Amino acid sequence: MSKNGKPHPGIGQMIALAKIVPCPLNPRRTFDKDKLAALATSIAATGVQVPLIVRPVKRRAGHFELVDGERRYRAAKIAELVEVPAIVRELTDAQVLEAMLVVEVQRADIDDLERADGIFKLHTELRVPLEDIATRIGRSVSTIRHLLRLRDLPKIVRRAMQAGELPTSTAMAIARVPGTAAREKVARLVLMGEIYWNGEGPTDADLAARQKDMECAPLNYRDARKLIAKDCYRGLDGAPFSRQSLDLIPAAGSCDACPKRAGNLKEDPEYAHVREDMCIDPECYEAKITAHTALMLTQYEESGTPVIAGDALAGTVKANSILRLPTSRWSGRPLNLLMIR
Repeated sequence: MSKNGKPHPGIGQMIALAKIVPCPLNPRRTFDKDKLAALATSIAATGVQVPLIVRPVKRRAGHFELVDGERRYRAAKIAELVEVPAIVRELTDAQVLEAMLVVEVQRADIDDLERADGIFKLHTELRVPLEDIATRIGRSVSTIRHLLRLRDLPKIVRRAMQAGELPTSTAMAIARVPGTAAREKVARLVLMGEIYWNGEGPTDADLAARQKDMECAPLNYRDARKLIAKDCYRGLDGAPFSRQSLDLIPAAGSCDACPKRAGNLKEDPEYAHVREDMCIDPECYEAKITAHTALMLTQYEESGTPVIAGDALAGTVKANSILRLPTSRWSGRPLNLLMIR
C-alpha cells in the first residue's frame, strides 16, 4: 500500500473479494459450470495463482472493477475465499474494453457467437481495423469476416448454438443466406430437420415442441447446404434459357439486368459474398425454365418434328434416338419431355 492508503498501480497485492465487482464492459456472458467448479476446487486447495487485473472504481474508494480474470474471480467466490491477489491499473473504458476483447476472442473456451460480438465491438466501437484484429488473435481476415456474419443469425439459431444443438459450420451456412426473411425461414427449416425437408416453414409452436421433445435433430451441414441451394439460389451459369431474353417472361425481363441477380446487388452488404451469377428468386428462375421448355416444344411441333411427352415416353423409343429438352440443374425436378430425332 502507498502512504495515502491506496494500492500501488501495477503491483500485485491481496484485495478483499467483496471489494471487487465484475466489469459491465466484459463481452463474455457464459461460463461452463463444471469447469468453474473444478477451478474452484483447485483454488480452494492452492489459492489463486495468477493475479486478477482490476482498476479503481470512481466514486467508491477502496473498491475495484475487474478487468481480467473473471473465471478466477467467480471460482474464488465459489471457494469462499476472503481475498485474492490482484494488480491495480488505471485504465480508461476504451483501454479496458480493448484489453478484454483481445483476450476474450483468443480464448479457446468461448463460443464463436461471443467471439464474433467481441470482434464487432473492437472494430466498430474502438475502430480497430479487421487486419489488426486478425494479427492480434492469430486468425486470417477472411475468418474474421466469416465470424462477423454470425451476428446476422436469427435469435432461434443463436439459442440453438448456445445450447450445443447446432455447430458453427451449419450456423455459418444459415448466416450467409441473404435477406432477413429468407434467413429466418431457412433457420426454422434447418432446426426442424427432416420433418420439414419438403414442407413449409415451421411455426413458433412447432419449434417449441421440437425443443421440448427433441424428437428430430437439426439438419447437418451438408443437408442444410442442399436446402439453401434448393430454396434460395439458382445458378445462372447453368440456365438452359437465354439470360438476355426479354420475351421469355416479359414482366421479369433480362436475367443479367434483373435486380434479383446477385451481381446487381453488390452495394448491399447482404449480398457481397454471393457469387455474381446467382439468381436469388428460384420461383422466377423455374418459371423461365417452364416457359423456355414450352417454347421449344412449340417450335419443334411447328417444324413437324415428332415430340413425345409425359407418360407416353415409357418404352416408346431407344435411348440413343432421343434428345432431352433442358431441365433445371438446381431444382432436381425433371421436366420429363423428350424429342425424337
